[in-house]
Amino acid sequence: MQNYSEFPKLTLVTGGISSGKSLWVEGFVKRSDKPRTYLATAMPLDDELNEKIRHHQERRGENWQLLEDPFTDGSVFLKFGKGDIILFECMSTWLGNLLHKKVDLEVHLNNFLSNLAASRANIVIVSVESGSGVIPMDKTTRAFVKELGDLNRKIAEISDLAILITAGLPLAIKGHLPS
Repeated sequence: MQNYSEFPKLTLVTGGISSGKSLWVEGFVKRSDKPRTYLATAMPLDDELNEKIRHHQERRGENWQLLEDPFTDGSVFLKFGKGDIILFECMSTWLGNLLHKKVDLEVHLNNFLSNLAASRANIVIVSVESGSGVIPMDKTTRAFVKELGDLNRKIAEISDLAILITAGLPLAIKGHLPS
């Protein structure tokens, strides 16, 4: 992939679980020569997740600043400027964290969206696509899927670029991939 100078202000990258989102988006971000920050939302709760986190860290390499904030309200976005890229991974994990912690979701999401819109940084958000699966049997999972779908739509609406990853391949569903 070649480098490019025009990086979208806000990009949403969505797709199914294990569809290749992370691998693709890391390559996408690396194409820019801007400083990169990885804003991680996963909490290392078990051996499997620890291994996944370690794998992601090794694959990204050392040219990333790492911030870990599983409950962020997005205020961290305001600390960065036009010359920065923030990779927020992943929105679905973050939303699950918020639901588990039982925060006031409406207030927290509104703050997050306001801070996202106010930021001058280039931000890439990774999220699981919630609309392609079966209807979950339990109430908690249905609430999660509904909230994630609503949030994905809200982010896509304000995004300059929205990408759907399928089988590791990007499909621009809003905007155009930089050449």
